[in-house]
Parts: sequence; structure tokens; C-alpha cells
Amino acid sequence: ARPLEQDLPKDRDKAVDSTPPAAPPAGDDGPAPVVLAEPSPTTPPAPSRGESGSLGGFSGLGIAGSGSSGGTKSGPAGLGGRAKSKSIPDAERDEVRRDAERTHEDLRKEEARKRVGDSGSAGILGMDAPPRRDPAPTYTPAPVVTAPAMRAGRHDDNKQYNRFLQFLGDNSGMVVYPVNITERLVVRTLDQDGKSLHGCAVEVLDLKGKLLALSTTFADGSTQFFPADASPAEARDYALRARCGSEARNGQLGRSGRRVTDLRFGSARAVPRKVPVDIAVVIDTTGSMQSQIDRLKKTLKAIHFQLTSLSMQPDIRFGLVAYRDRGDDYVTQPYDFTRDVSAFQRVLDKLDADGGGDTPEDLQAALDDALHKLSWREDALRLGFVVADAIPHTDYGQTFTYRE
Repeated sequence: ARPLEQDLPKDRDKAVDSTPPAAPPAGDDGPAPVVLAEPSPTTPPAPSRGESGSLGGFSGLGIAGSGSSGGTKSGPAGLGGRAKSKSIPDAERDEVRRDAERTHEDLRKEEARKRVGDSGSAGILGMDAPPRRDPAPTYTPAPVVTAPAMRAGRHDDNKQYNRFLQFLGDNSGMVVYPVNITERLVVRTLDQDGKSLHGCAVEVLDLKGKLLALSTTFADGSTQFFPADASPAEARDYALRARCGSEARNGQLGRSGRRVTDLRFGSARAVPRKVPVDIAVVIDTTGSMQSQIDRLKKTLKAIHFQLTSLSMQPDIRFGLVAYRDRGDDYVTQPYDFTRDVSAFQRVLDKLDADGGGDTPEDLQAALDDALHKLSWREDALRLGFVVADAIPHTDYGQTFTYRE
């Protein structure tokens, strides 16, 4: 500790009222004020009730510690204090007393703040009590869930079509192959029980027999026709032809009528004992894709197990098209469908990320291979997954593009 003289004010000769403060009444729960006692050559004066303390004072100066709860036992001797008194001028003693009282008052306020948290009242301590606050709601942290190695989300623009049109309008400058899809007509092919028929060929013709659009129904039995893009503005009505297996149906389509047209066939949908499913993965293998490639390697067999464990017991085949860009080691590497998941795993294990660097990659070449170089089954549920982190090159003059 520093010598006491360093803590004394410069104007130590200033007259100060040395009358000690009165002790609080017995039983007061607040801490007692600091009391200045006359130094004794032998024993410090015994503290009165309420003057005892848990914080030691300077016993050499006879300054009692602050009271803990109005107890009768005296507090411990002051830190660094000496039992033997020392003669100190009255002015200096008064300054020390005032400093000690200021310290004591700070301690009173600190204790008051602590008590307010427990009792909500500070009036007994001479402080304004803060407003009561409701206890904070208890918070139970959510359980920790380990994220799957391969993450995915689901979004269907067909179910939020107006929002999709707004998105295209807001980003019209990025559209390389414009298609006017502001007007949409839907055709659905159904069996005799109203169940969807997928893989049916649907033709849309003008009233003179000119073919305007040819498409194949999706797994839900639907396909779409965009009259504003495929026909003159004055054309209002169209002819429909659909074929599912050996059965054909004709119908009509109009721009001023229903937006959804159903073509119902007379037979029940054939359900194979094992549903054939062809799954093609079209994956960018340039330098930034290593983590996604690794995830696919680690999760393939888990995906296969979950699919083959379904009640329908699907007949699963996996295929792959790896792609990079012109100037890299390869542009595309197609691997045809196989039922052997271990063989497909070996194909994945050979993949690594390399090349790229100019951001766009040749995705259009990869889609061309995926549609035309893999042996898709006509009766299968056909699924394609594009795993990529870069936009496609649309400046290579490809003959097969997004539009096709």
C-alpha cells in the first residue's frame, strides 16, 4: 500500500467539521456509517451496535469497518492497519474521515443495488427504487441437429407463377434465350380413375394442322403450352393430340377458356411391380466444387439405401455427367446409368475438382450429353439434378441450348 500521506489532499490545513456522524438505530438492516474514533495507545474503542463490519477499516486511525447487518460483533482489523495509534493532525484526520465516508457511501449504494434485485425496494437505504420488472422469460435452447452431408431445398416456380414472372421481369437483362411465358396453358393426361399418366406425348397444333409445340408429360401427368411464344397474337384456339402407350386422345385448347385442360384415357394406369427410376447427376467439377463432390461421395450409398427401402421398392439406376469448360482437361465426361451402386461409387471416387477460373462453365454441353448420351428408359421416372456454383457459358454458339 502507498504511504498514507500520498492520499491526503493538498489543502490539509483547511478547517473541517470533525463531529462524527450518529450511529444508526439498533436493528437497522443497512450498513453502518463510518465512525471516527479517538486513537488509543493500547486498544481501539469497541464499536457500538451497528458499527461492526465485514470490511476492515484503518485500525491505526481508529476508523471502524462498514456494518454488515447491524451486528454486535466488531469487524476485523483494517488491512495494513496497526494497533498502535499514531498522532495525526485534526485536519488530516477529518480529510481521511471524509474520504472514508465517501467510500462507505459507495459501498452502501452498491449493496442497495444488490438488495433491490432481491426485494424490489430501496427506500430503507435512502434510494429511489427502480420500477419492478417482470422476470425474464426462460429460454430453452433448441436441440442440436446434425446437418446432413448433402443439403437441398425445394421450390416450385409453377406454384408461384406470378412471382416467377416478376422475377424474370426484374432480371430481363440476364435472359439470353427469351421465351414469352406470360401466358400459360396446362394440359393433363389422366387414366380412367383420374390418376396421372406420365411420359405421354402431347402435340399442340393450330387450326390448320401446323405443329406449334411437342412435349412430354411430367410425373404428375402435366405439360405446359405458352401461346404468346408459340403462335401469332390473333390465334385463339388450338387442337390437341396426346398419346399414352398405344392409346390416343384428341382435344381442344383455347386462350379464352379454362387454363387447365384434362385429357382422360379409358384404361387404368399400369403399375409395375418395381417402379423404374433413372437418376442423372450433372455436376460441375471445376476448382471450387471439391466440397460438393466430397459430399456426394459420402452420401451416395445412404441415398441409395433410403430410396430402395421405400415400400414401392423402386428399380434405381444412377448416371452422371461431369463437366468443366473449354480449355480444361475435359469439357464433359458422361457415365451411363447403372444399377450397381458400388460401381457408381467408384466413378464418383475418381472425381476431383480442378480447372475453371473464369466463372462461367459449359453447362449447356453437359445438359446436351445428359439428355442424349445417357440411356434413359421410356417407362421410368426420370430425374436430373444439376449441382453447380457458376453460371453457364452462353457465348459458345452451341446448337443445343436451354431453349431446346
